[in-house]
Amino acid sequence: MVRDLQRRHSLVGKSKSDVLALLGPPTPTDKWGNYDIVYVLGPDLIDYYWLLIRLDEQGIVAHLEVRPD
Repeated sequence: MVRDLQRRHSLVGKSKSDVLALLGPPTPTDKWGNYDIVYVLGPDLIDYYWLLIRLDEQGIVAHLEVRPD
């Protein structure tokens, strides 16, 4: 799912409002405090996977990654 998202809608360079319009509200969590926008992607065997997004000073996506719990 995430690969398809990246292929069709590269998030790097998009504004925070663009990301929220595309993906909806982020997942409320304190787990990933050093990221600006966080989405839980769902379980994969024993771990949950997360889409983690960092914004630059202008509120533009500078970095994203997918990580397990």
